[in-house]
Amino acid sequence: MNKLYIVGAILLIAPILFFGFLGFKSQQGKAAGLVDNALQACPNTPNCVCSESKVSGEHFIEPLEQVSLSSTDVFSKANSIITQMGGTIVKQEGNYLAATFSSSLFQYVDDLEIRFDEEQKTLHFRSASRVGKSDFGINRKRVESIKKAFQG
Repeated sequence: MNKLYIVGAILLIAPILFFGFLGFKSQQGKAAGLVDNALQACPNTPNCVCSESKVSGEHFIEPLEQVSLSSTDVFSKANSIITQMGGTIVKQEGNYLAATFSSSLFQYVDDLEIRFDEEQKTLHFRSASRVGKSDFGINRKRVESIKKAFQG
């Protein structure tokens, strides 16, 4: 009977340790950043969306077009929206902003990146989980919420 309790305890504790490790691992990364002044494409996992992806599909999300704000006002508003949503700004440089969001359970980190194309008056977004494969649609919902806040 004691062996059964030990096996049960191991089966209960092992997943908690595994997911805790993934949460810790996700805190070690950083945002993908810009390549040739564009947001990087998503990896081949369903936990990422990007408006600058050349391929439509599960990773593509529409950018926010016809933004009638100056670059300064865009990033001021983005800062406000992101912090109100619980995010933390980690980098803001030129036409680029990077922020992180952490889940309450296991502290998984997601990266949100915004690039403002001032000439086209378009806001581009990339939101991706640092670890794992599924995000239950959280990154897509986050970007849609930010776009809605910009329009409201």
